[in-house]
Amino acid sequence: MPDTLTDKQKHRLALARLVAEPSKDSTKVGAILSTPEGANILTGYNGPPMGVVDSLDRFERPHKYLFASHAEQNIIAFAARNGIRTSGCTLTVTHFPCSSCARSIIQAGIVCVVVGDGKTSMPDEEFEAAGVMFAEAGIKVVNQWFETHELQWKKLSDELTICVNAFYYWIRTDCHNQFSLFINEKHHETSNSIDKLKEIAQEHYNAGLAQG
Repeated sequence: MPDTLTDKQKHRLALARLVAEPSKDSTKVGAILSTPEGANILTGYNGPPMGVVDSLDRFERPHKYLFASHAEQNIIAFAARNGIRTSGCTLTVTHFPCSSCARSIIQAGIVCVVVGDGKTSMPDEEFEAAGVMFAEAGIKVVNQWFETHELQWKKLSDELTICVNAFYYWIRTDCHNQFSLFINEKHHETSNSIDKLKEIAQEHYNAGLAQG
């Protein structure tokens, strides 16, 4: 079961989203480096290196892959430039790190990564590789994505259970006539139809249980 975010971690993620705002990239990523004691010491966002022109045309694909560094890479580089120790620190970032950033995070001695639920267009293989490396290197990952979608997954699971139960009863009875009639009459009211369909499904399933 994934770790639940603490209030302080949620606060840092909210701050990281604000940190990301200056980025001219369409995918704004922010990061915060915190000491083992919990003090926030550095912030960073995705963009070009210091002194390099950050014109908008350089944030168009594929140019941005040539000129821009990821937020995680920038914050680790800032730390090195300013003699700030990263070993034992926590990195809070709005999006899950790519494989390249994961390698930098591990080499920097960062021990915990708190991840927001931001989405990118990068291939899944990037994040799968990053996750594998984090696990093998013993990096603790606290991922807001799981917490954000946990209730949605539970709701989906409950709805699927109702549908399976309803279908089980459907094949034993002629109640499919009522389903078909309802769907044909209400097909244009999709949202309301789904709720009503679930209600009817549960009623028929309960009736089937009562009948043995």
